[in-house]
Order: sequence, then structure tokens, then C-alpha cells
Amino acid sequence: MGKRLKSCKLLNNQVNKADSGEVGVRGKFFTGDLKHELTVGANRIHYTRYMNNRTVKSGLKTNLWDIDFQVPENSYSWSEPKNDENTFTGVALTDNITTPNEKWQFVLGGREQRVKVDTYGTKTGAEKTHYDESVFTPAFAVVYKPQKNISLYANYMQGLDAGDSLVTDTDASNYSEAFAPFKTKQYEVGAKYDFGKWATTLSAFDIKSPTLIEDMATNRYAPNGEVRHRGIEWNVVGEPHKGTRLMGGLMFLDATYRNTEGGLYDGNRVAATSRWNAVMGLEQDIASVPGLTLTTNLTYNSSAYTNEANSFRVSPWATWDLGASYKFKAGGVPLTLRGDVYNVTNRNYWRALQNNGVFLGKSRTFLFSLTADF
Repeated sequence: MGKRLKSCKLLNNQVNKADSGEVGVRGKFFTGDLKHELTVGANRIHYTRYMNNRTVKSGLKTNLWDIDFQVPENSYSWSEPKNDENTFTGVALTDNITTPNEKWQFVLGGREQRVKVDTYGTKTGAEKTHYDESVFTPAFAVVYKPQKNISLYANYMQGLDAGDSLVTDTDASNYSEAFAPFKTKQYEVGAKYDFGKWATTLSAFDIKSPTLIEDMATNRYAPNGEVRHRGIEWNVVGEPHKGTRLMGGLMFLDATYRNTEGGLYDGNRVAATSRWNAVMGLEQDIASVPGLTLTTNLTYNSSAYTNEANSFRVSPWATWDLGASYKFKAGGVPLTLRGDVYNVTNRNYWRALQNNGVFLGKSRTFLFSLTADF
């Protein structure tokens, strides 16, 4: 763990702004014995990022475990010029078809999506790159219920991922360059069993998507490979005793690079992904104090790498959270008072990011809130 990260030399001043809207209509009709639930929806998401990275003294190597903060060498101030602007619009149509005995359910759908991405020079404000295209992505699913409390399902869907098609490594020679959004493909099969007081779901998935890979010789990123996420996920939720609720999950994720140029990173683990993720939560109502509920939550993530070469790894980490909520009325208005403590043990840990980056995990945090329902 004595290696150093180049991203520790950056001071990042960033502001994100977003707005979104969605409208839709839903209707039911029959064709013979088949029941149709038709949904038509349209949405728009607009996202703008203002960013100004500054670097510390040339040649400085900051040790991750003994950070030496330095004054940036850049002369410009903590301004926030526009870095990139993204607009996503889409229209989706979904038909949920059910047989008379409800043993079979079929879902047919598709989405026409338009993606517009613009990047700007942070010093000049001039537009650097522009992308504006539309694409159709289908979705299919089938559900079979051999019994009312058992469901077997399978689905296939495509989607657009613009988040991984923008070069965000500030040390890259083509920093902030935007490529065409990647089309992802997902396959999933699973089963759900309802025991009455308990319900559990087991699923397996396979997701493929192109990705940006850095050419170490030119320090330039380009879509020169593919990432494949394959895994198994198990979830359970239940109320074994009135007032006692349990929920948890465990996931094994095999995320690897494929088809990289010259096979350089083939088989390496995808940056910022852990093989094992687990969470377990408990809620307990206090019968002697009506409205009072105590909560606790455990989260675990195994080790993860920060780059395609898998040359730097952060250690596994686990956190423990506690909380309490109290529901009551004041003047006829339902109120909820809540208090939470995140990372009770105040454990220091690093979380991996892509592009040779890490960030410090959340320290012990206290949060209080009061909400009202009118």
C-alpha cells in the first residue's frame, strides 16, 4: 500500500446543477383473454457541471497515508467555469401483458432516447466537443408463477450510458473530451419466494458495455475495450415478529475488462468495483413507547482497485450505523423526528474511484431531522 496516486495532486472545485421532468399516462384494455397495461411516458434530464481543477507543485508525490497539502501553483482563483452540459430526453412505451390465470406475464417495451453532450474550455468558455444523437433501446421480460408465492423471471434490456463516455481524468491529454454515449446490454434471470413473514429473491445478471481505456504511452483515453459485470445477488426482507423487521442482501460481482487493445487489461478487475458487497439492517418498534422505532445497519465492501492495470488497491471496509425515529402529532399534524449516527465507530477508510482516484469515507456523522405530513 506504499504506492502513490497522481490524483492526490489535484484540488477540485466543482458545482453540479440538474433539473428533470417527467409526464406519463397509463391505461388498461383487453385483447381476448389477455389483459394489457399500457404505459406511455416522456422525460427530460438536464445536467450541467462547473469545474475548475488546480494542481499542486510540479513533480510533487503525495503519499496517500501521509498527505502533505500544498498551495496550488495555478494563478487563477476558485472560479467555477462551465465544464460540460448534458441533456437527455426520451419517450418510452411499455405493454404489460397478463394471462387470465396470472401465471404468465410478458413485458414488451422500448425507449427512443436523444442524448446531447457539450463540453467547454474552462479558461476560454468556447465549446470543445459536441454530440447530439438519438437511439432506440428495447426491453423484454417474462414472469412465470407456478404458485402464487413463487415467481420466476427473465429479462433483457438495452440502455444508454453517457456517464462513462466523458474523460474525467484531469491528467489525460484529452481531458473533458466527450465520446458518443455507450449502449449497454443487460441479461437477468431470477426467482422470488414469499414465505409469508419472509420474502427472498435470488438473481443472476450479465451486463456488457464499452468503456474508455487509457493509452499509457499517449496518456489519452478512447473506447478501446469493454467491461462485463456478471454477478449473483441475494436479498431477503421480512417481519419475523410484529414490530421487528429485517432486511439484507449479499452480492458477488465479477467485473472484468475484455477486448482491450492488445489484450493489455483483459481479465483485470474493473476499477472501483468490489467482488463482495453486503448489507444487513434491523428495525425494532418499541411497544412501550408508541411511535418509537430503533434502527441499525451494517455495510461491507471488499477491496477494490483504482485503475485498469490493478496496480493500486484499497482495503476492504465495513461501517455500522444507528438511528431512531419517533412519530407523533402536534396540533393534528403528523410529525416524524429522526436522528441517525453514521459510522458509529468512526472508522477511517478509503473508497476507490476510477481514473487513479480515491476519496476518504464518511467519518462519524450525526444527522437530525423533523418532517411534517400535511
